[in-house]
Amino acid sequence: MITTKQLIRSALTQIKTAPLNTALYISGVALAVTTVMVLSIIYHVKLSPIYPENNRDRMAYLQQVRATKKDGSGMSQYYMSHTLVKNWLSDLKSADAVAVISDSDQPATIMIPGQEILYNAVTKFTNPDFFKVYDYEFIAGVPFSPDDIAAGRNVAVLNQNKADELFGNAEASIGREIEVNFKSTKVIGVVKPGSAISANSFGEAFLPYTAIPGYDKDGDVGPYIAVFLIKPGKTIDDLKAEISEHIRKSDSTIDVTHYIFNQPYTHYEQTFGSAYVDEDGNAKDAKTLGYYAIVALILLLVPAMNLSGLIIGGINRRSGEIAIRKSFGASRSGLLWQLMVENFILTLLGAIAGLFLSYVAVYFSRQWIFTISDSWVNAYDSVPELSPEMLLSPTLFAIVLIAALILNIASSLIPSWWTLRHPIVQSLNEKR
Repeated sequence: MITTKQLIRSALTQIKTAPLNTALYISGVALAVTTVMVLSIIYHVKLSPIYPENNRDRMAYLQQVRATKKDGSGMSQYYMSHTLVKNWLSDLKSADAVAVISDSDQPATIMIPGQEILYNAVTKFTNPDFFKVYDYEFIAGVPFSPDDIAAGRNVAVLNQNKADELFGNAEASIGREIEVNFKSTKVIGVVKPGSAISANSFGEAFLPYTAIPGYDKDGDVGPYIAVFLIKPGKTIDDLKAEISEHIRKSDSTIDVTHYIFNQPYTHYEQTFGSAYVDEDGNAKDAKTLGYYAIVALILLLVPAMNLSGLIIGGINRRSGEIAIRKSFGASRSGLLWQLMVENFILTLLGAIAGLFLSYVAVYFSRQWIFTISDSWVNAYDSVPELSPEMLLSPTLFAIVLIAALILNIASSLIPSWWTLRHPIVQSLNEKR
């Protein structure tokens, strides 16, 4: 019985005796794993619980609204108006919190009174529930309150990067006055930064939406979207039913009918957008991840077919060794296991190299690579931050291991099995 130490020693011997084949094999594995891992990292960042979106399994989204006059005289489509927010989203029993966000997010001009330096910041106008839906960590200060919203106070929460840029550190920011688009605003909180990859939660300065002039000027539709934190024990269907009932009651008293396209959507539906909904905005079958799995499998199997040629060549060079070992009683299954393990060691080296290369590729292309499914990411030329939890997770390491196993089995099992079926004499003749 060959020990693990002997298997490793045998694999190292093969590396030394055929360095070119070894380099080609490891490079082929690394390239395949890199491609699969880049796709996996993108989907991991989009779907897994990532700060500050730690509750993605409980989050739901309501955005598009279509308003049609009951007499058929007109139609409009955008987001919710302030009146709709009040009528539809108040006192929801299926939600722990409802973040109301204005689509007015844009680079704002920030100044410190008494200074002439202009700073830019991506602003997000929202409500206090925003900091319940999104699990932002407060480094200093507090979020704005319902009283701040009701009174229309000009207050702001900065992320740490912007606070450091303006005042040197978070603590020095609290209570300071800044001018946001030339409007005096008091800093009351500082949060750990999120990432521009997460469109709905990202911001460098968070302000009450009541700070927007004319925030409550109504039409049939308006500028507001909603993100819900579904209450434990409730489902997305419970939330949909409750909102639909509020819409029915609200529409019964006006001359407009509103349609919300089977919203709210789950985080999965929201993430894949047009890939997940039909032209009317209704959710389709969830096949996007299935397509990704098929693409990933192809990306692994195609190079596996090429790598199998290198393996066949390596086994043919060892045909004499294999024949002698068979003549001394080595079993076919034992030899097969040895060849599989030796090739897996090489495959694992390639997979580790591919993992490293994927991190390098994602890091240096992060400003555009995440726009594959979300064009908002570089809308303001903000370089997205990549936290360790985005890149280092058990899920991603499991994908690397599975990819290595698939490559190893697909590229080495059949060639090894076929060669070991040859009679001893034939193997010796092949060595000649």
